[in-house]
Amino acid sequence: MLERFSLTTSKENAEQTLHEISEQFKAFKQDSPVFESWDKHGEIIIAENEAELIQVSDEIAGEHIHVHCQNYEEIGNQLNNFGSLFLGENSSVVFSDKVSGTNHTLPTNKASRFTGGLWVGTYLKVATFQEISGEGIDLLANHSVQQSNIEGLHGHKMSAFNRL
Repeated sequence: MLERFSLTTSKENAEQTLHEISEQFKAFKQDSPVFESWDKHGEIIIAENEAELIQVSDEIAGEHIHVHCQNYEEIGNQLNNFGSLFLGENSSVVFSDKVSGTNHTLPTNKASRFTGGLWVGTYLKVATFQEISGEGIDLLANHSVQQSNIEGLHGHKMSAFNRL
C-alpha cells in the first residue's frame, strides 16, 4: 500500500500543505493515479510537538521520509523507522528513485520497523559457528545450567552440566 503522510506541528502548515496539494494536482491529467493514491492513502497529521511527530513517524514507518524543517538534521537523527530518509527541501525522493544511487527497493507496510532496504548483504548467507574450550567451558556451562534450571529445560541443563 502506498501511504502519503504529511506530519506537522502546525495547523497553519497543514492547511498550507493541503492547499499546495490541490494546486499541484492541477498539473496532472484527470486519469492520473495520483488522485486515487491521495484519496485512499493520503493524510495530514498534526502532532502536538516534535516528540509526538517523531513518535508518529516511527509508528508509520514509511518507505520514504522527507524531512522539511529548519532543524531537519536534528529531527532526522531522532527518526528510527524508515526505508529511506531525505533531509532538507533539496533532497528530493525523485533523485533517489532515479539517479543518486541510493536503494529504491525499500520496506513497505511498516516493515522498516525491523528491516532496511534491499542491499548486497540480503543475498549473502550468514553462517555462525562456535568452538568453546578451556576456561570458557566452565564459565558458560555454569551459567547455562542456571539459566536452563530457571527455564525448566532439563535436557539443556544436563547437556551443560555434563561438560563441567
